[in-house]
Amino acid sequence: FFQADDGIRDAQESRGLGDVYKRQDKLKIVSLCDGMSCGALALEPWLDHQGLTCVDIEYHAFEIDKYADAVSQYNYPLMYRHGDARKYKKLIGNDIFLLMGGFPCQPYSFSGKGKADADSRDLSNLIFDALKDLKPKYFLFENVC
Repeated sequence: FFQADDGIRDAQESRGLGDVYKRQDKLKIVSLCDGMSCGALALEPWLDHQGLTCVDIEYHAFEIDKYADAVSQYNYPLMYRHGDARKYKKLIGNDIFLLMGGFPCQPYSFSGKGKADADSRDLSNLIFDALKDLKPKYFLFENVC
């Protein structure tokens, strides 16, 4: 994870995140281009290590692929689903703990059209806009070009 704000580091080192967040609202996690929620799957061991469970988090998934979303709904029925990642602005003002996303690689890959930011499927700027707008404590972005 890349830390977007150092303010939580002291609390994390002294008590663990479970202690910090059980006294506050749920830990809000936002996943743009969520796919079938592999990010949620990857977070499960970390949450367990922190003493957190699914009732301690509020996971917001943005995904437009109906098949990936169906897999996610089956495996994670308690998630908040918002559809298109361009709708992320509805979460501005929330205390976001983690923003993550795996934006589409086709605009940048050799197997895609290679048009980069001129490709209509490119969401890299959207991801960075969401980082500025949502101001999460942490962020994790990936792309498999």
